[in-house]
Amino acid sequence: MNRSKRELILAALDGSISPEEFDVLQSALLEDEETRLEYLGLLDLHEDLTELSGDVVTADAGASEAGPISFGLTAFVAAVVAASVLFGLVGFWGGHREFDRFRIVDAAPAGADGLDAEPAVAGHASIRRMVDVVWSPGQSVLSPGDLVSAGPLKFERGLVELDFFCGATLLVEGPAALDVGSDWVVECLSGKVEAFVPPAARGFTINAAGSSVVDLGTAFSLEVAGDKARVDVIDGEVELRDRRGSLRLTTGEGDWLNGKAADSGFERRVLPSLDEVAASAAAAEDAAYADWRRWSSDLTADERLVAFYSGDDERDTDRAFVNMAGASPRASDGAIIGLADFPDGRFGAVSKAVALNRPGSRVRVHVDGEFRAYTFACWVRIDSLPNRYNALFMGDGYDNGEPHWQIHEDGRLMLSVMVDTSDRPTRIDAGGNTVVTDNGRHKVYFSPPVWDMSMSGRWLHIAATYDPATREVVHYLDGEAVSRHAIEDKFYIESLQIGPAEIGSWGQPFRDSPWFAVRTLHGAVDDLMVFDAAVDADEMRRLYKAGRPPGHLGQ
Repeated sequence: MNRSKRELILAALDGSISPEEFDVLQSALLEDEETRLEYLGLLDLHEDLTELSGDVVTADAGASEAGPISFGLTAFVAAVVAASVLFGLVGFWGGHREFDRFRIVDAAPAGADGLDAEPAVAGHASIRRMVDVVWSPGQSVLSPGDLVSAGPLKFERGLVELDFFCGATLLVEGPAALDVGSDWVVECLSGKVEAFVPPAARGFTINAAGSSVVDLGTAFSLEVAGDKARVDVIDGEVELRDRRGSLRLTTGEGDWLNGKAADSGFERRVLPSLDEVAASAAAAEDAAYADWRRWSSDLTADERLVAFYSGDDERDTDRAFVNMAGASPRASDGAIIGLADFPDGRFGAVSKAVALNRPGSRVRVHVDGEFRAYTFACWVRIDSLPNRYNALFMGDGYDNGEPHWQIHEDGRLMLSVMVDTSDRPTRIDAGGNTVVTDNGRHKVYFSPPVWDMSMSGRWLHIAATYDPATREVVHYLDGEAVSRHAIEDKFYIESLQIGPAEIGSWGQPFRDSPWFAVRTLHGAVDDLMVFDAAVDADEMRRLYKAGRPPGHLGQ
């Protein structure tokens, strides 16, 4: 090989690598750790230089823009896949250590068949519903849909409905303390539990007070207070194993564990049915939604609020993402292009969001005028991040002063503003062609990772501010700042604008070819706001708290 490994990596990144050279590089990536580390370092540098997928442009007259079918870009994508599969998870997990509630784990080692490891998440159950829950001090705060890993689960009041992966469902009333052992075993340290166990989960076991209650189908209750506990069979049969031996109990029968009867202070309670829990959860969502509509109605009078795109407007929204900002005529309604879904919003069936999961789907908007600063904020439910960049709000042409707000494939929030489109540095590749290494001067401001696969389907409030006056960019998650970034002189721009833009996708409508980068956000978006100001930390916290659904993570 005449070219060094570093030169091969650079050639892969700019698409000029030959088939023979690609084979050499691929082998090096698979076999040599030093090469992999150098590749990842150069890839990070490449991402910092440009966030545009179409950043490899040759200046010779015979160059084609049909990049997706050229070998150079195919080799580049293959190299990215090879390195990402092998090592992307390591960097991903390292970044997530800043958020201890995240439960993604390292992938299992590669099998004997030589296939690469696949990502995995830790958990034995998930939360289906919650009603009026107050978590105990020191307990990780969870929301409906979250995974429950091995270890303690404690709350002071309320009801939690847990679905174990074996098929068993537990309804737990607080104050309660559980210790989750596996998909099949949980220990109840205190509280009242009702278990509903289908045939596929036969054998599900709850340990308490030095005893074990093994379900033989289909439902039973267990109440624990100190070292005293009682089991009652609602329907079916259980096996009680304690110091007396093994005892079978059937419908209507019950017993004190270890024969240790409690004193008169032990009150047997009847928990609500699962239907009643569902009705209570829906009523809480309805009440919270009504409060949000009243609060947000007052917000629309804020002159700084340029756009407030919501799926909850009473008008027909099959073709429109309605702008509900009342004080500013600067932003149009969003025109929904292509197929879109309107799933339940964060408040359940009473509210609606917009989901754009197909490459051609998008919301087209137009925002007039100049901005003093930017604030972008929205509620988003991320199902997956399949693309390298996943669009939230994107200026069409990415001209000077226009923003790009996105989520990186590794869960990092991204905000960038174009500073100078005329600044297009180039280099000469091995074939003597002029290669553009950046599409204008801009900087991408990355947050730490705020999402991983274990959070799929969870509603999050995310936001970003860009403030030329303070020369600062801030990323927010659920009302709290997760990163702050100084705006350097060379990336400073005071004149900000948006014009035509897109929500949830980016089709680059002024491109010169039919090819466009796929950045469709897989999930749902609601209550997307654009302010002509940098909303401060206190205001951001109030915005989040006013719009959060019952039982949300930050509550």
